Amino acid sequence: MMTFQQPAFLFGLFLVTIPLIIHLINFRKSKTIYFSSLRFIEEIQTTNRNRRRIQDLLLLILRMLIIALVVFAFARPVIRSSETTTGRSENLTAIIIDNTPSMNLTTNGEVLLALAKEKAKELIESYPPGSRFVLASMDPATASFRITDRNEAISSIEQLTTSFVMKPLNQVIQGIQHQLKQENHELSALIILSDFQRNLINETIPDDSAKTPVSLVRITAESFSNISVDSCWFDNPLHQSGQQENLKARIFNHSNEFMTDFPVRLEINDTLKAEALVDLPPFAPTEVTIPFTNVGQNWQQGIIKLFDYPVTFDNELFFSYRIEPSIPVLLLHEGDPSPDLQRLFGDDSNFSLETFNYRGFPRSDFQEYRLIILDGISQSEPALIQRTRDFLSQGGTVWFFPDLNVSTEQTNSFLNRLSLPTIQGIATYPAESVIGITYQNWLNSVTISRDTRLKMPTIQKMARFDQSAISREDILTTVAGDPVISRYRLPGGSFVMNSISSDPAVSDLMAHPVLVPLTYLVAHMGLDINSLYHNLGSEQPIRIQLNGAGETQLIRIKHLSSELEIIPAQQRSLGDQITLFTGTLSQPGFYSTKADGVEEGLIAFNTPRSESVMEYLADSTLEKHFQTTGWAITNRTDIESDGSSAKLSTFNQNKPIWPYLLWLALGLLLVETFVMNREK
Repeated sequence: MMTFQQPAFLFGLFLVTIPLIIHLINFRKSKTIYFSSLRFIEEIQTTNRNRRRIQDLLLLILRMLIIALVVFAFARPVIRSSETTTGRSENLTAIIIDNTPSMNLTTNGEVLLALAKEKAKELIESYPPGSRFVLASMDPATASFRITDRNEAISSIEQLTTSFVMKPLNQVIQGIQHQLKQENHELSALIILSDFQRNLINETIPDDSAKTPVSLVRITAESFSNISVDSCWFDNPLHQSGQQENLKARIFNHSNEFMTDFPVRLEINDTLKAEALVDLPPFAPTEVTIPFTNVGQNWQQGIIKLFDYPVTFDNELFFSYRIEPSIPVLLLHEGDPSPDLQRLFGDDSNFSLETFNYRGFPRSDFQEYRLIILDGISQSEPALIQRTRDFLSQGGTVWFFPDLNVSTEQTNSFLNRLSLPTIQGIATYPAESVIGITYQNWLNSVTISRDTRLKMPTIQKMARFDQSAISREDILTTVAGDPVISRYRLPGGSFVMNSISSDPAVSDLMAHPVLVPLTYLVAHMGLDINSLYHNLGSEQPIRIQLNGAGETQLIRIKHLSSELEIIPAQQRSLGDQITLFTGTLSQPGFYSTKADGVEEGLIAFNTPRSESVMEYLADSTLEKHFQTTGWAITNRTDIESDGSSAKLSTFNQNKPIWPYLLWLALGLLLVETFVMNREK
């Protein structure tokens, strides 16, 4: 079936009448004059007159045909194949353009994304005016999957930019199918323009029972090597001013070359802190340690920088961490306070200790503290119970030292009201202790000589708790496996339960060297130790601790290097914790979290490293992905580094015939010229 892409030009067919009008105006009847002696001349003249009429008629037909052919050519007629029209109720084509960071690479001096956009516009312009399109990219923020006409589709393509947030191809296709099904439309063709990196498809392509034709346009970049920094972490997650830090970074060499003395820089708060030179074997990750000293307080902005060209989106890794000031600790006691606990926390500048009898605590809540120590508390006072519950729900940590000299019923009444395990009995025989399995790595990190077996505290008297209750993490146990110090993770916070009291007569824990690192371990359980960084587009929620923001105050996130500011989806927990959902963010870098203008924290976001690996899907793999789920691959085109490609206009299954019409018009024009010259 033939259609016209520019049917408005068909109105120009009225120009065909111009040669006819001119012919009629110039038409003259010959006047007959008889001469008796000119009989043979009359025969010649009659013959010439008949010949002229035939020539004039031929010229008229030629001129009308030339004008008609030119008009038809401007209307751009195409012949639509039966593959496009058969069984398709509408001409609706989906075009997916890959706008992930790898499309910023170049081929023959052209950026892949720019080339993909130009080719997509060529495709759209080759369709007739009534055609409709669904334009999609890998960016979830633009995933509306609206049906548009040619002009709107071209305008959307021109506005398309690189996105650091990306969805896999299978999810994009699924979104298109879902939207069209809701609107009761049928897809007639699917065109994908991409470099087809391996990470483009992470699951099965959605099924297609209609065998929709698929055209794959592979835009191939020039061959580049790549080195990326893909992760970092600290040996010690706790940070204080003046502390020597060891930052570990993972550098991946994705090329086949061995790199020697490759520089890796560390910047903290826009200041160069250290630089390491590292050897990078080919196709392998390398771990590098960057030592530096913390300076200052509060939130720190860190960047690990590489110098690798032309793949630059993975050259920087942003991270943030907080240098804690002194940690506020509250020691509540029932009898006399433990002098060992007072000395342990009071003499350390990293802690700010306040000590009160639980009956004389002057405030209505524990909001100002990060750690609450309950030393020998056995009374179930309602106010204390409620404050403790609220504190735990807000992410705090409670460290409980039981009084082994009072009735277990009193202590159990207190523990019951907090829904914690109760004491089943008191063991009075000596026992050796060992570190819990879960905390073996922690012990190794705080032990100077790991080859020497550290003797753990000896216990003379301990409480035996119900072990069939809620799950726990044993920090310290007896050799027989009975818990000595255990952590119970409650909704929001942690309750650290001791089986021994703070009395030095029941164990040598209060004088043991392991007590100091153990104190730091417990004290920092109540801190909001966030991840150093997050990836853009991640659906993983982020939990932050607020510093006194009102219950109805919304958290705003602002990019520190631009004007971007959003109010993300958020969920407030009991107390001053809030969960943020930041999947809509699209720019890497540092973001401040603010409530009512007060900074609550600093979050670092990075580009996902899934595109750092310069590996691509083979044609056979692509065919398998699509054909096994019902799609029909009808075209595959490679745009090579020299810029060559197959003719993309054939992807819509339309055969243009207007060039042939122009050539035919030119041929008729030559014939018309020849006829006129013969007439002369």
